Amino acid sequence: MLRSRLQLLLSLPLWCAACHDYLAPTDAAPAAVAIPVSSEYRRWWGELDDCIGRHPLLAAQFYVVPEGEPLTDPSTGQAAEGLWIGHGGGPGSGDILVRARSRYRGALLKHEMMHAILYSGDHHDPAWQLAGHCGFDGRG
Repeated sequence: MLRSRLQLLLSLPLWCAACHDYLAPTDAAPAAVAIPVSSEYRRWWGELDDCIGRHPLLAAQFYVVPEGEPLTDPSTGQAAEGLWIGHGGGPGSGDILVRARSRYRGALLKHEMMHAILYSGDHHDPAWQLAGHCGFDGRG
């Protein structure tokens, strides 16, 4: 029993490193408000899915951050326009946060959706090279 707990504790940093950041949406944006997945978000997800050839189910939760409220990228401490946070649910999951003014910016939303589809916070996967072709912002 003790050995299994020790193995879990030792593997925890590696497990969390696979996520962008393992925290609650309110840790990055205290005023974040959960919103339903719109038909437009579903369409963008499907377009992205088809374009990059990966097909996880859309299990991500979306949040809007009201204007004037902070949205901070925990990895840099800088203000962000959009952010994906993974929680160990695998491809297609996590939380996607965007500022209210950007909630209909397809390129930004698709960028954060890419993180959820790839279930990774980095930009090293070859799928990121399809940015211009697939209509998302490929900058990291």
